[in-house]
Amino acid sequence: MLITDGDLFPPGYVELNGYKVLPDFPAERVVAYTATLIRDSGSALAKLFHDQLRAMGGLMRNAQSLAFHEGGGLSANIRGDQVLVGSAAFMKLMEVGLPQGLNVKNAVFCAIDGELAGIFALNYSLPDTVFPALEELLLEKIGPVLATRDFNIIPAMLQQRFKLAADKMDFPQVSRRRELSDPDQPHSDTLTALLCREGLYPFAEAITAAKRLRRAARTGAWVCCAASALGLALAGYLTSVGAYTALSPLNLLVYMLTWLAPVWLLSGWVHRF
Repeated sequence: MLITDGDLFPPGYVELNGYKVLPDFPAERVVAYTATLIRDSGSALAKLFHDQLRAMGGLMRNAQSLAFHEGGGLSANIRGDQVLVGSAAFMKLMEVGLPQGLNVKNAVFCAIDGELAGIFALNYSLPDTVFPALEELLLEKIGPVLATRDFNIIPAMLQQRFKLAADKMDFPQVSRRRELSDPDQPHSDTLTALLCREGLYPFAEAITAAKRLRRAARTGAWVCCAASALGLALAGYLTSVGAYTALSPLNLLVYMLTWLAPVWLLSGWVHRF
């Protein structure tokens, strides 16, 4: 089961706590560069940065040669400037100097031409429904796959800050995550579920219920086939020994209802979580 940024953190669960722009860089340009790379990456943070840029009266830029890095960041060329946007670990990997004593758990850093230009502090709040949703998935042995585009949402962050069982989630390489979360990838035209609420829980509920329904349908079909075969063999045996009175309509009805009871029980178990 693919889990994207919006599944874990629906709109409103990621907030911008504030930002700091270094004196050598114009604030509008730093916010615009960061918002442009976030937008082009397809991250769920795009609206957050776009709203901040619009509040400043700034405009998006055109980025070229956008690249995604395994270290947790993005790089591109904007109007001749080499722009890096990513996590603190990515900035250290790219040898960008960070302020001493920096204590920001989750933030987006922007560097221009190798110099740190801005720091955007973010606050992630995990909905309470995520915990029972993941528990239900793991109970049904459905493997969650993190197909996130936000470079801050990694297994280490989910496990350390929110105590999620991130070690039981698959976390592919960045190219594979982008491929899995691509909104333009082809899908089947068959409608399988209608979700009326945002977040992970409705999605997990639909997936686990579908798996239980398939299992119940298969088991019920096997029970019916076994009942038919056993009933045919039993009727043949009673006929061969001349016990015709045992094949009364009432006895046959009781036999069929008895074998139908497991199917009813299986059907009633599907929707219980």
